[in-house]
Parts: sequence; C-alpha cells; structure tokens
Amino acid sequence: MRGSSRSRGAGPQAGPGETGRDRGSYDPPVADPTPARRALSILANTLLAFALLGLAWGSIPGYFADPVRALATVCEMVPTWVILAGVTAGAGRGVRHLEEGRGRIVILNLVWFLGLLAVVFTRARGIATLPGGRALEWAGLAVTALGTVYRVGPMIELGRRFSLRVAIQPEHTLQTTGFYAHIRHPSYAGMLLMVLGLALVFRSAVGLGLTLATLGITVPRMNREESFLAEQFGEAYRDYMRRTRRLIPGVY
Repeated sequence: MRGSSRSRGAGPQAGPGETGRDRGSYDPPVADPTPARRALSILANTLLAFALLGLAWGSIPGYFADPVRALATVCEMVPTWVILAGVTAGAGRGVRHLEEGRGRIVILNLVWFLGLLAVVFTRARGIATLPGGRALEWAGLAVTALGTVYRVGPMIELGRRFSLRVAIQPEHTLQTTGFYAHIRHPSYAGMLLMVLGLALVFRSAVGLGLTLATLGITVPRMNREESFLAEQFGEAYRDYMRRTRRLIPGVY
C-alpha cells in the first residue's frame, strides 16, 4: 500500500486469516507481463499523459518549451514508471486487503489527473495565478523533486510488498527502517509534496486547492490503514506508532 510500514527481514509476519478485517480472499498469482509489454505500457501512458497536458496548455511543444514545467512533469511520471515497470505489486490484493470499493483506485487517479489538467489549463490562460514569478516556479520544482524521492523511495525500498491497495502481501513484515524510520507514511508525504510542488511550478491557486483536496482524501485513508496494520501486527505496530509521526517528523 502506498504509505504502509513494513520491514525487510525482521518483525511480526502476516499470515492468511489472522484478522477479521480482510474483506477479500487471497488472489492467486497471475503471470507477470513480459518486459516488452511493460515497456509498451510505460510508453503508451507517458505519451498519453504528455499529449493531454500539452493540449490543456494549448500546445504540446509550448508546454515542454519551459524547462521547469518539463522537469516537473518528468518527476510526476516517475512513480507511474516505477509501478508499470513491475518494481512494486501494483494494485495487488496480496493475502489480505482492506475493501475500499471497486474501482476506487482508478476513479481517484482519474479525478486527480483531471485536477492536474485543470491546473495546467487555468495557468495557461492566466486564471487564478499566484504571484511569485520565476523564483516560485523553481522552488516548486525543488519541492516536486523532493516529493518524488519520498514517493518513489518507499516503493523501491518495499519492492513487491508495496501495493496501491491497503494490503498485506505474502511473507509480509513490518517496515520500521529507511524511509519509515521517522514517519509512517513517507510515500503519502511524497505524494502531497509532489502535488504542492506542481501548484507552485504553475503558480496556481487551483493547484493549492488540489493539494488540500488530496490531503483531505489521504488523512481518512491513513486512519483506515493504521487500524488495519494495528490489527495485523498488534503491539509491534502500536509501539511503532508511538515513536513515529505520520507525515512530518516530530510534528504530525
């Protein structure tokens, strides 16, 4: 799951049927896509995203003519590339998952991307533009890059234990080191930084609204996720919660 906390070689392990919170049964493993198919999927998703962003701006070459916009857009695509490359479990349900409704992940990602298109569309037309000039845009790129590190780093650290769902994967253990040493949801923190960074890159009040909306969706999900993990890992996870924060070390 996006912000789940797991360890690599030590700690309590998950076993099928240990809690009453799993709404779905174990999904048998399916064959992984071939490398060629993964590469094609990455290419298709990238071209589609770039085309839609360019069209929202009014011109694809015009959109990518600015290095700050171009670099920020590449940063935003990196998590998608990592998932499509098979580094993580994707949306795998694992041995147990928290039921959140069918199609929820697809719907949320679609709504978020439509929000991003609205940010691009309004900025290109001078609607709801923030002051701050070029300095704010470069600062936004730095925030976006930092967010990408915190979004993708946990994905790579967890590997196939990372799922877009709130899920327990086979042979799952509690992660309390690396990106998870001080905060419980580093990947969520990275996601929020990436959205905020884009709002600054485009100097967009609409983008700030999108950031707040993303936070509003994320907090309830963290609540459900932490309850799920506390049931799964018991006192070990509750102790981990007592000595860490959710998103900002020492603050929240």
